[in-house]
Amino acid sequence: METLPSSVKETVKSTADYFREEGRQEGLQEQKEKVVRNLVRTTALTDEQIAEAAEVSVDYVAKIRGKMKSGG
Repeated sequence: METLPSSVKETVKSTADYFREEGRQEGLQEQKEKVVRNLVRTTALTDEQIAEAAEVSVDYVAKIRGKMKSGG
């Protein structure tokens, strides 16, 4: 990378930063889904309570609950 022109270096760094952030966001989303699935499976909490605990929308919890019921 040392032999690249500075404008190309910046583009490469920006692209790498973008993909790193995208990967981080994807990992956070996977963790939230895991938390929601665990709460749905192991508690009698309502979708509203799970949404509040997992910091997601009620619609998101309902979607995960529906996927779990259909075997997904």
